[in-house]
Amino acid sequence: MGKMELLAPAGSFEIFKIAVNSGADAVYISGKNFGARAFAENFTTEEIKKSVEYGHLNNVKVFITINTLINNFEIIDILKYVFKLYKIGVDAIIVQDFGVLKLIQSLFPKIKIHSSTQMTINNFYSSYWAVENGISRIIFPRELSIDEITDINKKLKEKNLNVELEVFSHGALCYSISGNCYISSYNNGRSGNRGACTQPCRRQYNLKYKGHKVDEGYLLSTYDLNTINNLKLLENAGIDSIKLEGRMKSSDYVSTVVNSYKNILDGNEGDYIHDLNMVFNRKFTNGYLLNEKPGNVMGRESSGHKGFYIGEVVELKENLISDSRYDKKNKNSESNKSNNNSNNRNNKNYNYKNFENNKNKNYEDNKNYENSKNYKKNKLENEGYEKEFTEKTVKVLKKNKVDINIGDGIAFEMGDKIKGIYLDNIISQNDSQITFKTTRNLRIGDKVYVSYSHLIHKELKKIKKEYIQSKIAVSLKIKLNSDLTATIDVKFNLNNKKYEFNYKSSEKFEKAINRPTTLEDIEKQLFKTGNTPFYIDNIQLSDYLDDLYIPISSLNKIRREIIKEGEKILLNHYKTDKKESNKAKTKLNHFIKQYKSLDYTIEKKRLNVSVFVDNIKQLKVASDYPLKKIYFDPSYLYTTQESFFENIEETLVEAGKNITTSELVWVLPSFISDSEIIKSKEIFNNLREKGIPISIISENPGLDKVFDTNIYGNHNLNVWNSFSCEILNESNFKSLILSSELSKDEIKEISKKSNLDIEYELLVHGNLEVITSKDDFSNLKNEYTQKNEKGETTEKKDNSLKMENGLDYAILEDKKRKKFKYKVFFDFNKKSHIINKDCLCLIDELGKIANLGLDSIILDCRYSNENYTSNIISLYLKGLDNLNKKNLIALKNEIQNISQSYLTKGNFLEGRLHEN
Repeated sequence: MGKMELLAPAGSFEIFKIAVNSGADAVYISGKNFGARAFAENFTTEEIKKSVEYGHLNNVKVFITINTLINNFEIIDILKYVFKLYKIGVDAIIVQDFGVLKLIQSLFPKIKIHSSTQMTINNFYSSYWAVENGISRIIFPRELSIDEITDINKKLKEKNLNVELEVFSHGALCYSISGNCYISSYNNGRSGNRGACTQPCRRQYNLKYKGHKVDEGYLLSTYDLNTINNLKLLENAGIDSIKLEGRMKSSDYVSTVVNSYKNILDGNEGDYIHDLNMVFNRKFTNGYLLNEKPGNVMGRESSGHKGFYIGEVVELKENLISDSRYDKKNKNSESNKSNNNSNNRNNKNYNYKNFENNKNKNYEDNKNYENSKNYKKNKLENEGYEKEFTEKTVKVLKKNKVDINIGDGIAFEMGDKIKGIYLDNIISQNDSQITFKTTRNLRIGDKVYVSYSHLIHKELKKIKKEYIQSKIAVSLKIKLNSDLTATIDVKFNLNNKKYEFNYKSSEKFEKAINRPTTLEDIEKQLFKTGNTPFYIDNIQLSDYLDDLYIPISSLNKIRREIIKEGEKILLNHYKTDKKESNKAKTKLNHFIKQYKSLDYTIEKKRLNVSVFVDNIKQLKVASDYPLKKIYFDPSYLYTTQESFFENIEETLVEAGKNITTSELVWVLPSFISDSEIIKSKEIFNNLREKGIPISIISENPGLDKVFDTNIYGNHNLNVWNSFSCEILNESNFKSLILSSELSKDEIKEISKKSNLDIEYELLVHGNLEVITSKDDFSNLKNEYTQKNEKGETTEKKDNSLKMENGLDYAILEDKKRKKFKYKVFFDFNKKSHIINKDCLCLIDELGKIANLGLDSIILDCRYSNENYTSNIISLYLKGLDNLNKKNLIALKNEIQNISQSYLTKGNFLEGRLHEN
């Protein structure tokens, strides 16, 4: 196998060392701020510096994640932080925010920039755009298939566009495409785009359709990605780096996963699948990357780690055990102390949820302990009472061949609960069965898993210590001088760059009195480069006389001094030199001074109104009002891709004929593929020939190379700052919908800090989309009988959700928080679009919005009917005619009367309250 980079995660310096020592070629980490894992331990600047030095001495690269969205108030702080990283000599920065990309390119052009998966570079045209804008590596979304990546790579090479390609190859999968999820932000005040996701996808839900319960469980939870058996396919697709997910994971997890993938990449044999099963996983899938269907990616039966399935309990024998270890008379005896310790070990139970993460020992049996019967019982025991309990001898019939060892964690699936023990005794074991003892209240048929490996954890101890791996070959050419000192020419290569230096020893050879120093003696000492970055590959020694002597201590000193000089060169190779650093600092200070002085006057002007609609009836109603743009999203009108592209041209022609005063804007499909772009271009050209003027809106940069028309930026571009506006304006976007996660103050700062020829728009009304996913709700746990509104059976039993038409929807209900109900729509690609339970309504804030420097407000009337659409447009136009607060509140009351959802102001007034 060729050399794909193995890129490992680390959430702390201790785990960073483990990742390096386990064989990672590169490690990605985050500082205390601006990373997408806000709840990881993360790194101080000093720890980053220490990590970079340790990594580089081991010939391992270090990438820093700045993969969150940044507002204008944070610009100076983030640039000062990037400057520190620049001086430290990090190998690359992973970026999500378009504005951060532009700023780093402008101020620190020598830093390599990797586009985060959240940037959603998912087709050739966005990849082309990425290369043109200074991206050195594209991290593709997890939803992209290997076939699509192969095609993108081929087209990039045809255009002589050089860029590295990276994919996630192992670990957790986000339910939402590219991690662009807003459900946590809108409903919990903690934005996934700021690293503060509350993981609503791991909760339990009910799925309902037309009032009937379809399924229940962890319906949005995915299996974990595992590509270890298909690495050759990734290499053949042109992948340069495979990334392992897990900055929130334990040291056992990181060491095991890195070691397993490293051995496979190096062609070493071993049962590495078994090792991967022993650390945290939600069962494995090949993922969308390897063309799995959505139903095979989703793990709806569980959201946590169960472990590797062993088999079922087939036999139980109970014994009543009398334990007098708490008898007052005997409790101080050495023998009882010993028995006490033994019993504690044999019967130590653990809370599975805590055990699965290896985080702490807060056992489930101790929950609310002081109020429990056990507490009172134990109190009596401590006062001198005897304790009795039932011990069970358990026989498990193995369905999978796996060896269980003392100290392993065994988990029991008991109904919908997982309980476990650390195994401290094994009575018998062979390939077909295992017998052991436990005090757990088990039943015949309970499923048994092994979920923790004592041996793997034991192996971890060997790689926890700091040590340097000798990876860089060095050649030495030794020449003796006339004064019997040695001049040594030292050469080595580092990242395709040749280094050479001359070393002159202070130590001298001398005439041998007894045994002379041989060439073999010299080589033996110089070869001892353990725990250093170098190994001696070749030694040449010319004109050496066989009657010379030099002490071994002197040879060791020569070796140490050569290594020390080599390490200095190695570390300086990565660091920014002082001249470049001073130049960058001057440039940064000048920028900061200018930025602080920027304060463009915001002109108060009447806001335009635009609207999103998803069918012709709505469009006809909307065209009766004085709207600037009608964003027409026909993605939900058809149930297959074939029917969409067969009929969409006719639909757009009809739409164009019904619009006379407003601008018709075609909302391109979300996560649009190259094949869909080509088909859409053909339709666009046909419409132009028919005299139908049409514009385009998309979340993909680079489409100006495809469509010769006005191109507008959709909300999934995640525009959070004025520099994002600047780079997207340069990319020929004519308007941008600013992020709905922003507060009014953050929006105003964008206007104050920019003076661009581009329009700013804001979504002010609608049940906003919180998730777009490739999940088609197939492979549900339960088969169900589909019924119509009359309760009549319309189809036979099935285990996938089938809706009657494109504008139909299902309901996703949080099992514990019943008020959290979301509508689920399918587009023509069977992607699911989950719509927020609450309706954003800012009509009573129009007075404030008018002062933010915006050009238009947008009403999202998709997923509603034409009457509602007409009413909402009419009410907002009335609001703009009279911004008196009393009038606006009255209009909001009217909206409340016709709304089926709770009205919310989202993050507009106070921002994301709980993200810190």
